[in-house]
Amino acid sequence: MKRSPKKIRKQTTGLKKYNKIVSILVKDAKKKKEEYDIKDIRQRAKLAYQGVKELSYKQINLKRLKLQEYQPKEAEVEITAVDVDPKWFNDQANFTYFWQVGDWANRFSNAYPSIPIMLITKSTENNPLVVQGATGDYDGSIFQRWVEEIRDTLPDPNDYQIIGEFVGTPAYKDGKGQIYAVWLETGVAIPKVPPKPTEIEPRKKKLVEEAEEAEKARYLIEKPKKKRGRPKKEKGEEKPLPKPDKKKPVKKEKPTKKEKGKPTSLKDRNRAKELLLEEFKLGLITKKEYRQKVQKIEDMYEKGGEI
Repeated sequence: MKRSPKKIRKQTTGLKKYNKIVSILVKDAKKKKEEYDIKDIRQRAKLAYQGVKELSYKQINLKRLKLQEYQPKEAEVEITAVDVDPKWFNDQANFTYFWQVGDWANRFSNAYPSIPIMLITKSTENNPLVVQGATGDYDGSIFQRWVEEIRDTLPDPNDYQIIGEFVGTPAYKDGKGQIYAVWLETGVAIPKVPPKPTEIEPRKKKLVEEAEEAEKARYLIEKPKKKRGRPKKEKGEEKPLPKPDKKKPVKKEKPTKKEKGKPTSLKDRNRAKELLLEEFKLGLITKKEYRQKVQKIEDMYEKGGEI
């Protein structure tokens, strides 16, 4: 089917236009031998995009970009751990056990990559795990490795009571003034907690809301069908597996052949969604547009279209 790829290309046009604008602005700065910050360039590109998004890819050039009025740059707003949604530290049911903390902290890192994270256990109190920056999918992340390293230290992998429950809080560390998002095992000395602001600045509030929406959308794509971690087993619950009967030959099931015409390009479908998510994070499309385009991809996949 040839129609499906064309639809996907249309959905990624906004991101291509944005990247072209960034490239044009960088080349112009280099030509003028001006020093530039790529963050400023990207901010200018986002503003310029709104004025040229209706043009075709080929019509976008420096002359047209210069016709756009760039808004004066406001002072950057810095979000700290005390500004985020309180759920990250209050919804303990989501991070009671160490195997939940890894996934929870990974989600936080993707929502707020500028906020440093600290995970403290009794055995790592003097050398806790510190991470700053988006870590992407949980599988293969530093947080998954942290969880598996703890699991490897347990004498009995099914006995989670050896590791205490976890609590979360924004906190200072080492008196340097930087605020961390901290999740720590009960029994560990809690670092100094900063005062909570009585009111969040409107610009910060907006950034927090956008970060929450973007992470929710990202996590829905990444979230596996089965729950992460291993449920705690009570003692005596495990039963030995029955020994195979040597007299009866074990029948081996033949691998089923893939039916022709069934869609198998799940990787391509997810990549298309990732591109849409990137456009949403950059502000190139609205939340409503993001959902509509994701639904188009799902509908197309269900009908058997190749992506």
